This record gives sequence, structure tokens and C-alpha cells, in this order.
Amino acid sequence: MTSMREIRLPDVGAGEHPIRVVQWLVDRGCEVTAGDRLLEVSATGVLFVVSAPDSGVLRSHLVASDALVAPGDILGEIEVDHSDS
Repeated sequence: MTSMREIRLPDVGAGEHPIRVVQWLVDRGCEVTAGDRLLEVSATGVLFVVSAPDSGVLRSHLVASDALVAPGDILGEIEVDHSDS
């Protein structure tokens, strides 16, 4: 059994400053492990890394490079396989 797990932008402490997607580090269709670096975002000149919340296959990039995002926004989705649980 599989399910989709949302990748959400955590609060990076940018306050009211804009947060911009710099680049995705993992292509769609690639396997990821919980904690892997998925994408980079930038705010106030500081680079932050968004990590995989779970292990599985990265199925979607819902935001593109240079897009403005906010904490809590859904950035992508990971397909998680629960058959070993």
C-alpha cells in the first residue's frame, strides 16, 4: 500500500521577508530517504535546505525555481510505500 506525503515549507524564521525557491536538488522519480536534502530556498540572503519528511519516491515538484513561497506551502509530494510496515 502506498500513500502520498506532502513536502511543506517549514518556518525558516524569515518573518515577513519573501522566501524564494532556489533549486530542486532531486529529480522527480528519484528515491529519497527521510532527511535527504530535496530543495534549497533563500530568504534575506540566507540559504535554507528543505529535507525529505519521509522515505519514498519523489513524485512531484509543485513549485518551480524562482517561485515565492511561504511557510506551510506544499512544495512537492513523496510516494511512501507502507507494504513493509
